[in-house]
Amino acid sequence: GYVMDGVMRSTDGGETWTRVISDPQNRRIWFISEAIVEDPNAPDILYAVRGSVINEVYRSIDRGATWEVMGVVPDSLSTKLHTVQIRPDSSNILFAGCQQGVIVRSDDSGRSWRAVPVNGRYDLFTPDAEIPKIAFSPRDPMLGYAIVTISDTKNISGNDVTVRTTDGGETWTRIAHQDTSLWAVEYQPVGDREDVWVGGFRTFTLPTLIKGDSI
Repeated sequence: GYVMDGVMRSTDGGETWTRVISDPQNRRIWFISEAIVEDPNAPDILYAVRGSVINEVYRSIDRGATWEVMGVVPDSLSTKLHTVQIRPDSSNILFAGCQQGVIVRSDDSGRSWRAVPVNGRYDLFTPDAEIPKIAFSPRDPMLGYAIVTISDTKNISGNDVTVRTTDGGETWTRIAHQDTSLWAVEYQPVGDREDVWVGGFRTFTLPTLIKGDSI
């Protein structure tokens, strides 16, 4: 969670908890949004991305009992990681949503990372922008959505959006909700189709000038 110090694991339905990820130097180690995910092709494998101090990417191959650092997203790409997602057709292809509205991609299980363009650019959003959720279609892994959050009223114009990929995450294009702060996106299969849902976000200490609250 936010302003916390690691990851804890329960094997008895939440009655007791054991810390499984911590920082040996007691530095901040947040997991901010959907920062822990299960590999859809291998339920023993989990990934987690760290949201402060160091952009470390962790992997567990024993259902979260132990973890190893797979790689680090360079500070030159982003200063903070918010979410991680595995493309459903490959256990090697990962995406992380980052501070500044950056999306990064790994093709080697998190060992190395590169930024992918949104609307043909790598600097589309302002420094306070965050990408807290990425979702790929369970039926068509080439199709996915990501949403963007902002927290500063000075940065509303041209900032927050819903973006979509149709090439498996290589490029992302704005399709809706410009200047609206969002926090969640998910698929819901309905018969032969898949509905896509988005949900809004607004920091409670800020004025309602930022659209997104109660969406």
